[in-house]
Amino acid sequence: MAYFLGRDVDVFITTESGFDVEIGVSGGKCVTGANGVSNQFSEGIFAGSYSGAGAVSGGRVTDLTGVDLSISASDTDVGPFYGQRSTNTLELRKEHTVSLTRKKDDIVWDVLFNGPCLTADFSGSGKAASGQGARWGLVCSGGTTTAASLKIGDGNYNMADTSTVGANPTMSGSTGQCVAGYRVFVRMKDGAETYIVRNSTIAGHTVSLNADGTTEETLELKTTVPAVMATTSALTAPLTPTGATPVTEM
Repeated sequence: MAYFLGRDVDVFITTESGFDVEIGVSGGKCVTGANGVSNQFSEGIFAGSYSGAGAVSGGRVTDLTGVDLSISASDTDVGPFYGQRSTNTLELRKEHTVSLTRKKDDIVWDVLFNGPCLTADFSGSGKAASGQGARWGLVCSGGTTTAASLKIGDGNYNMADTSTVGANPTMSGSTGQCVAGYRVFVRMKDGAETYIVRNSTIAGHTVSLNADGTTEETLELKTTVPAVMATTSALTAPLTPTGATPVTEM
């Protein structure tokens, strides 16, 4: 586990699509929009696209006070087998958790976690859109590979099913990319390293009230996809795993 103060790092949240599709909140609902279109997110943007440095910068987390990175593994006991006296431990999967804490100044994280979503931008039914947030990022709708086909996911799909979604041709893996979830960039202020958590989904949201009137909120994102580390400060370089080092330490 590693903990950073907000003044030590810059954090950027993007979708997992190379298309210029962003997620934010407008009119008290989760909506999608194209990168660079002004006034489309009246309450604020949550996740930019990772089609370029400018788009990634649009998903910067402001008023950040703390970042908690946790790496763990889920395992199970196997055995004992015939002729053996003890059980063995089998690792099932690795888990990465990113907890972001900031000073609360808008409703973006509340709506992203609790909903509702704009029906036209939601992959599920209108009834589901009224009671769900954008916890699972984008999903391909209709099996096409255009930006217009990307909708806010309802969580009722296998992440692998989105692997046929195309992306920006300049991105690595453009013909086999899973767009589910969010990508989180944790960049050290000195620019030495950028820790990249991929395909993460929103797992929790809490709001704390303090006696002095300060209100903070924490958003928790989880993934079982291995993170990568890029030794660069440029947001354009670590957009894909190419050239970055997988994080394997436990």
